[in-house]
Amino acid sequence: MRGLMKFGDVQVQLVDTPAVAEGHTEPYLPNLAHDADGVLLVLDVTADDTPHAVGLLRELLARARVWPRTQPLPPDAPPFLQPKPVLVLGNKAEDDDGTFAALAREGIGADLPFFPVSTVTGEGLEALREILFRELKRIRVYGKEPGKKPDLERPFVLSEGATIHDFAGHVHKEIAERLKFARLWGHAKFDGQQVDRHHVLSDKDVVELHA
Repeated sequence: MRGLMKFGDVQVQLVDTPAVAEGHTEPYLPNLAHDADGVLLVLDVTADDTPHAVGLLRELLARARVWPRTQPLPPDAPPFLQPKPVLVLGNKAEDDDGTFAALAREGIGADLPFFPVSTVTGEGLEALREILFRELKRIRVYGKEPGKKPDLERPFVLSEGATIHDFAGHVHKEIAERLKFARLWGHAKFDGQQVDRHHVLSDKDVVELHA
């Protein structure tokens, strides 16, 4: 099941999958995890088989050729191994005084980030929005036409490290080809600072392209 998680002025697509169970995993799950930008592993913190459930989920990651980005890649890592954010959500926090979460953390291990949440009360879900967006390493960039106010309602979502030229390519291919310079508001020395095509953008920058 696909859904959208709103974070500020952007939407993050989430895909809810069937549970991973002993002896049966939907055959499409490894490919889905491999192609995703990030993976959320959801556990029931009140269950008594957390270590076993974690083992099944780690097996799925191995089959999906996904490597948690919190761990350094092994020296002999094959080229198809995908480093990406892998977060563990401990659901049913509303039934926990912290004891179950502590046991779950121990069963998960120190190499995967763990966040207690509750789909009933909403505990932890608001903070998860910002954490997830940050872990996906994306930035929001707003366009501005010369002589007009910036469009602050529909940002372009780019990868961290994107440049002015990358942004121009998202606006229009021809603009990127003819780009002379840009003016920048946000993370600039001063408003309207002139920058070249190689300037690296930051989250919530406002860019005015000149071709």
